[in-house]
This record gives sequence, structure tokens and C-alpha cells, in this order.
Amino acid sequence: MLAILTVSRITGAQPGERWFSVVSAGMIIALVTNTEALARIAAHRWLRSIGAWSYAIYLTHPIVFDFWNRLLPAGRVGDYLSLALTCITDFPLCWLLHIWVEKPCIDIGRRITMHLDQSSRDIAPAVEPVRADNSAGDSQGTKCCSRPVAAHQIARP
Repeated sequence: MLAILTVSRITGAQPGERWFSVVSAGMIIALVTNTEALARIAAHRWLRSIGAWSYAIYLTHPIVFDFWNRLLPAGRVGDYLSLALTCITDFPLCWLLHIWVEKPCIDIGRRITMHLDQSSRDIAPAVEPVRADNSAGDSQGTKCCSRPVAAHQIARP
């Protein structure tokens, strides 16, 4: 019953929205039932590419869609043409953005992260551990876990 209502015109949704609902429901069912068909579909080269370009698609599709909507006539035919032309022009644009902007920025971010991780490992601890003879203890000779050390007292490698 729910499937019939989803694809019917009673809901007031556009045809694309109704079919998106059906496809989404099918994907959820495939995930819940753990069918291998979903894994084969998800592993398709084009879906992986679109996944990699998803941020660029998110940023550029309204601009490209608006461009084609202004050039094409209003109505159902113009809407379908606009959607098709948006996909045809936006995917190559997103591929270029992914190659020339996203990948270099991701590489820079990884290098910065690796550098920060390495520099945080190089910093000596700010507390000197207690030795067996209590040489790091306080002046009264009482046992303690550790004593604070000033930054200028820390030996650098």
C-alpha cells in the first residue's frame, strides 16, 4: 500500500521525487536484508566517481542548473532537458574540480596533519618522572609521583 501511495500522484510530489523515494526504499530494503546486489551496485565505477565528486556536485549543481534553466523554455520538456544538460555539463566540471582543487587540498591537509602529529611527538613531557632513588622528588626527600619542570629545563633531542 505504501509503495502504491509513493508512486501515485495523490502525494503531490514530482515524478522524480516519487521515483527517488522508490529507489531509496529499495536501497534500505537491500541494506536490511544484506543482499549482495547492493554491494555490486555500490561498487560500480560511476557511483564511486560520483561519490568522490559529491562535494563539488553539491557546490556547483545549483549554478549549472540555473544556467540551463535560463536558456531553456519553461515547462516539462525544458525541465527534463535542464536536468539532462546539468548532469552532462556538471559531472565533467566536478571531475576537474576534484582533480585540480580537492585532491591537492586533501594532500596539503594530510601533510599538515602528519607534520602536526610528528611535532607533537617531538615535544618532551612537561613533568619529569620519579626515579628509583627519588632524585626527582622534592627537596625534603618525600616521595612523590613527579614534579613540575620549567620549560627551559626540558632537554630537547
